[in-house]
Amino acid sequence: MLLGYLDRFSDMILVPHVLAEASNLIRLGVKEPLLARFAARLAAIIMAAGEPGVSSRLAVERPEYLRLGLTDAVLLMLAASGGCLLTADVGLYVAALDAGYAAENFSHIQAQRPDFL
Repeated sequence: MLLGYLDRFSDMILVPHVLAEASNLIRLGVKEPLLARFAARLAAIIMAAGEPGVSSRLAVERPEYLRLGLTDAVLLMLAASGGCLLTADVGLYVAALDAGYAAENFSHIQAQRPDFL
């Protein structure tokens, strides 16, 4: 479902913070033979996406850092420069909207699909 949603966009920006979390979650929750397929798919997504350098030093200066953490502060920095932030994290989603940034909550997208379990 996520990959189908992302296919609608011409550009995707990822950050190392999120990629590290995704890679770790895959390795914690998926066993072979699916692990190799998931890891290869993540690698393909990484190769196709932009990956801007975002300074953690700057991110921790955002007021949201204390409440949401480093990864979310980095994502809010990127959201400030335009585009649409996609997240399933309600705290990050609300913070982005409160700051006036475009954001989509993936949980809302899932809930609209009658075939989603």
